[in-house]
Amino acid sequence: MYIVYSGLRHAYKTHDGWTTIEHTDKGDVLVGLNNVLRFTEAERDANVGNLAKGERFMYFPKRRWRDYL
Repeated sequence: MYIVYSGLRHAYKTHDGWTTIEHTDKGDVLVGLNNVLRFTEAERDANVGNLAKGERFMYFPKRRWRDYL
């Protein structure tokens, strides 16, 4: 799966806006992880030219339970 990352906002695209990364004592936490838009490799290839300036597709690996805080 792939997600859209904005280097200008330092955030990830969700269904209703952008997420943020919060820094906690247990490490960095992606807020709103369940709401991040996910794309298959074929969808990524079809839409790579449609992203706004500063945005790019990033590989989004399978999440483990320890990633959900």
